[in-house]
Amino acid sequence: MTRYFVLIRFHWLGCRLSLQYLSVAVFFALVAGANQTSFAQQTCDSTKVRSAPDSRYEVVIGATPEGSEVLDKTTRIIWQRCVLGMNWNGSTCVGTPRAMDWNQAQVSARTMSPSTAANPTQWLLPASDSLFKLVERACMNPAINSTWFPATPAKWFWSADSVPDSIANAWVVGYEGGFGGTANKSSNLGYVRLIRLGL
Repeated sequence: MTRYFVLIRFHWLGCRLSLQYLSVAVFFALVAGANQTSFAQQTCDSTKVRSAPDSRYEVVIGATPEGSEVLDKTTRIIWQRCVLGMNWNGSTCVGTPRAMDWNQAQVSARTMSPSTAANPTQWLLPASDSLFKLVERACMNPAINSTWFPATPAKWFWSADSVPDSIANAWVVGYEGGFGGTANKSSNLGYVRLIRLGL
């Protein structure tokens, strides 16, 4: 059986565990495979201070459908409330999240219809640090604020960032527990939540 390795760095609820080599088979066992979408029951630790509290976000006025875009008031980044493949129905995200490779994710960002809100900016694939800032460290499965980003798969998401010493790979962030790693741009599939810059 052919085996190959990726460099992975986990950021598990604020604690870092560096693994110099991790087989892809083990990696996909940990994240349960991006092509098998599941919605686990989110668990949150009430003794932990929320890293992404409700007060940090607000709805972007003028976006269609109403409530489908969220402004992070700390970073001034506007996020799509739902991952690609899902749609906002006024109260939650519905549909089936679409797993894709990195190049497909880039194309999706470039071809996404502009926002209907005032002063629309270009949709982009988020940087890895932006994905990490979205992580809610007090919660798992998924490690995200589920009030503002409901029905988020507890899986890993593509960033726009290529790995400097391995251009065939890009950084990913997993929302099972808020960890990061790398994945091959063409042979691995991940999920996508697009951003645009707030003015």
